[in-house]
Amino acid sequence: PGLGIKMAEDVQEYFKLLIPTIDGLCQTDIRDVVPVARASSSSVPQLALKPAFLTTFTMATEQASKLGLSQNKSITCMFKSHQVVHFNCHPVVVTLIARDTANTGSLLGLEQELQQAVRDLKGAVELP
Repeated sequence: PGLGIKMAEDVQEYFKLLIPTIDGLCQTDIRDVVPVARASSSSVPQLALKPAFLTTFTMATEQASKLGLSQNKSITCMFKSHQVVHFNCHPVVVTLIARDTANTGSLLGLEQELQQAVRDLKGAVELP
């Protein structure tokens, strides 16, 4: 148990350092069923902090796979003032919340880096 907490703290620190490097990035959220780690700036939209909002990706990806569309790698949602990019790093989901002016391609380009950052954490949350 202590090792998993240390890994979550390391990943959370990584995401805290990531936020200022991407113009417009407001929040990162890593969750299994419950939040594992979160880092945010002061400009994150309040709606994006609600648990129901952050679990939407899991429901959407399950529905898409039932339609025969296979497993999603990511889903991008655009809103009036912000955008949300969810990455499927099974069994965890990484969510990036950014202002609408952020470069979506830059956010999507983080996929491999994010997979690497949560690789060890994934092992800690998977069941044997």
